[in-house]
Amino acid sequence: MATSASGTFHHTCFLVHDVDATAARLAASLGIGPWNVWTIAPAEGTVHGQPAAFSFRVALAEHGGASYERAGVGTQRVRRAPGRQG
Repeated sequence: MATSASGTFHHTCFLVHDVDATAARLAASLGIGPWNVWTIAPAEGTVHGQPAAFSFRVALAEHGGASYERAGVGTQRVRRAPGRQG
């Protein structure tokens, strides 16, 4: 992972259950923000090799020379295939 000249992480990303609520809590508690929040909905895609419609939420902010990203599941929860890890 890259660090900036000041020794801070350049970019961190976390998968969260609620992107909007997490961004609001980080703004209120740590002063990180403002957050830019989007819903990404590809026109087409596949999940485990099968066509699937899906979307996800992404929030980005910069603070103290570092970039912060929060991502969360949108319209469809993707279940792991049986026996598959990760």
